[in-house]
Amino acid sequence: MPIKPDDNPLPIDELQRRTVPGMAYFAGTSVRRTFCDNCAFFTFEHTRTHRAGARCAKYFELTGRWHAAPLPPTTPACKYFKPASKSKKKNDER
Repeated sequence: MPIKPDDNPLPIDELQRRTVPGMAYFAGTSVRRTFCDNCAFFTFEHTRTHRAGARCAKYFELTGRWHAAPLPPTTPACKYFKPASKSKKKNDER
């Protein structure tokens, strides 16, 4: 079960420090030990105008734009974490 912001044991300034620009919500607010690269929203499908790397599709869904900087794959997942399918993981590894 995801951690709600009010249930999170970390103070808000710590959540902000851990969060990477381009995330859909605060880092570390999902189930423990889950990371962006295991999320269905972690994708390499974005416009060619950005630097190489994966972006958060949930961020795009919420804002209508891709963030310029890529997300590090080891970023702790946010509350929108959705486990990636095995076929997606295989496609991303190519």
